[in-house]
Amino acid sequence: MLCRGAIMDATTLRIRPSLRAWLALFLACSFLVGCGGSSPTREPIERSNLKPLAVLYGKFIARNRGIPPANEAEFKKYVETDGRDTIADLGVTNLEGLFVSPRDQKPYVVLYGDPSNRANGELIAYEQEGVEGTRLVVDSLAIVREVNEEQFRQLVPVEP
Repeated sequence: MLCRGAIMDATTLRIRPSLRAWLALFLACSFLVGCGGSSPTREPIERSNLKPLAVLYGKFIARNRGIPPANEAEFKKYVETDGRDTIADLGVTNLEGLFVSPRDQKPYVVLYGDPSNRANGELIAYEQEGVEGTRLVVDSLAIVREVNEEQFRQLVPVEP
């Protein structure tokens, strides 16, 4: 028994360095894959201003007892006055750029007024044209998605 235990300890000692090496290699590969940068589909979403726009829209609604901004002028006034700290926290440096898509260089379509009057009350804003047959949209949870034209037509059957 003593010899058997000694053999197992010796075997374990020989295996441990290789297990450590495999574990280190696995962790290194996992780290590189996970931190290798943005995927092509995430990059447009991360570069857009739709998430900060949706966060500000949500804060406006919370401040006004569930009532969304009636129009662009009312929303921009709120952003310029009460939204300054939020803008800074979200890393937005250009106030006018907040309302423009960096992909199609056109102002976002922001859906103002009563959400019950819209086909999809959850949608807050979207790109006018988008790029290569896709548009970015953002919902009331500030989730930005890239959708194709067919998906977009389901979300926005008739553009306002």
